[in-house]
Amino acid sequence: MSVAWLKRLGFQVKALKDPEWARDAIILVCQLVIDNGWKGLNASDYRVVELSDLLRLMPIHAESGRNEEFRNAHGVARKAFDIATRHP
Repeated sequence: MSVAWLKRLGFQVKALKDPEWARDAIILVCQLVIDNGWKGLNASDYRVVELSDLLRLMPIHAESGRNEEFRNAHGVARKAFDIATRHP
């Protein structure tokens, strides 16, 4: 069955995978990493939690393209570590 067919039948189809990171969101995570001395941050860090909350509120991606884990603290922390480890 196709997504379009299910939608025509009235089903709400949610994405299984998070959408790609938008430039604005990456800039915010970069600033967080810079402010942390180019070190990654844990998901429990209050700054990561606050940024996660902000990213979940931003209308960059449609609600239908998000899953329950969209830009959660673990995903933001992972992105922060990815950025930090690629810094020369």
